[in-house]
Amino acid sequence: FLAGSFVTLTGSLLLTQSRGGLLGYGVGLLLMAGLALRRYWRWLAAGVVVAGLAAAVLLYTQGASTVTTAVFAQAGIPTGDEAALADGINTLNGRMEIWSRAIYGIQDFPFTGMGMNNFRRVVHILYPLFLISPDTDIAHAHNHLLQAALDLGIPGLIAYLALWLGSAAMLWQVWRAAAQQAQSRWYRALVIGLAGSLAAYFVYGLLDTVALGAKPGFIFWMLIGVIAGSRRLTAGRQRLTAVRVDDERDV
Repeated sequence: FLAGSFVTLTGSLLLTQSRGGLLGYGVGLLLMAGLALRRYWRWLAAGVVVAGLAAAVLLYTQGASTVTTAVFAQAGIPTGDEAALADGINTLNGRMEIWSRAIYGIQDFPFTGMGMNNFRRVVHILYPLFLISPDTDIAHAHNHLLQAALDLGIPGLIAYLALWLGSAAMLWQVWRAAAQQAQSRWYRALVIGLAGSLAAYFVYGLLDTVALGAKPGFIFWMLIGVIAGSRRLTAGRQRLTAVRVDDERDV
């Protein structure tokens, strides 16, 4: 079942031709590999450094536009001038323009935000764009941090970041507690999967996003719930183990 789900979802992701999704997918897999093969972290770190140096040399010698075209053209993803003609919202310059308008919106509504799903209604009126047609529906800011601040204001952004930091802290606590329990391998596998999922979504959300309140967003909240439940379960087992140890000492 897991292997079939992996193949199906990976194929679906490739068909979407989402560069942000593929980038997040790669980062999530890299994190999962690092956690699963932590005993070989030196070799993994060396591999990452070598790959980074090779990518830097390739970009320096061939140019970023040439490399981007070579990587994505075969998959049918428009790049460069083709992307600009196809849809300005899917180019890097278009995204940067949207991000700049989102920052303007946060500056104008720092405490309360614009309200949920209102950025798409006011962006063309208050913050006109030059690279994107006024008829284009910009559903969100294409960055989950900016979108949270637009919807809920800076206090809402702080609360949103607290969810991420709290989730990371709970995953770390489950990872440490798993070493003291009989089902440690199962819990560690669960942490690896959850950590990879959250890392992939966070990276994807820097270039695109599922806005808070959007229908597909239930998956994010489901992951948060599973993390909180895992932490509660391991904490309960820890307390039970501690009570048993105390009882044995008393006997």
